[in-house]
Amino acid sequence: MFVVRLSGGLGNQMFQYAFGQALSLSHSQPVYYDLSFYRQKQENTTPRTYELDIFEASVSEIEIDSYERAPFPSSLIKRWYLFFTSMRRDKYLIQIDEYHYKPILSSSFLRKYKWYFNGYWQNENYFKTYSQKILHDFTPKDNLFSSTLEKDAADIQQCNAISIHFRRGDYVSNTKTAQHHGVCSIEYYMNAVQYVAKRVESPYFYIFSDDIDWVKSNFSLRYGNRVIEGNNQYNSFTDMYLMSLCKHHIIANSTFSWWGAWLGRNPDKIVITPQRWFADFSRNEEKKSIVPPDWIRL
Repeated sequence: MFVVRLSGGLGNQMFQYAFGQALSLSHSQPVYYDLSFYRQKQENTTPRTYELDIFEASVSEIEIDSYERAPFPSSLIKRWYLFFTSMRRDKYLIQIDEYHYKPILSSSFLRKYKWYFNGYWQNENYFKTYSQKILHDFTPKDNLFSSTLEKDAADIQQCNAISIHFRRGDYVSNTKTAQHHGVCSIEYYMNAVQYVAKRVESPYFYIFSDDIDWVKSNFSLRYGNRVIEGNNQYNSFTDMYLMSLCKHHIIANSTFSWWGAWLGRNPDKIVITPQRWFADFSRNEEKKSIVPPDWIRL
């Protein structure tokens, strides 16, 4: 049995869900999701809610109060530790915390015990093998489509649309988050626009952001463009859906626009991503694997 902890905003939840599905399919074992994060008081961080119910994704929730989460043991005591937990396997979940990419999905060792996975799993290699299922599961439910959304979607699909995403929100307003992530510079966006415009005939840019007023005041293009407005809070996922319909993408250092680009079906898509994903340079090296190898880092 596998249990995957869900936490954070929509983009993070999608990584965690996709990782769990890949685990389940790789080992023919059931996967359950721990949603307790969303019932706890979230201090010193941006308040988040569970959002995967907007998709066709099937999430089996589990209450873990009856389990004790034990940290994954060091190699020196692993054999004895696992022998002990296997004798009491109805009470224990062996916990793995993820900070770097680990190629663990193929390990037959995972089939023998109950596991609790706590992390963000921000690397497509965890689930790329099952990309068709993930693409299906992250299809928005039909009852969420409005006439405005359908019109925007139709317009996007009739041109060489390029999405541009500006992530601000708590990256600016929350001091702790701002120090951790930082925001992409206008220079980054202008360089990205020029890169795409040289390679795409008659480009038309669709601009998305959680701070539209700031974008209107600080960013302008000489190419055809449109700012998408009105998608915020409970229906912000529609921005991600519209991004995914664009043929090419310029993303922020954000898992939200990462998924908007990854879900895009254009086999020849150009995806531009910032070279610097975090404000702290030391973290950029450890997390560079979040960017797929065929995306362009500027």
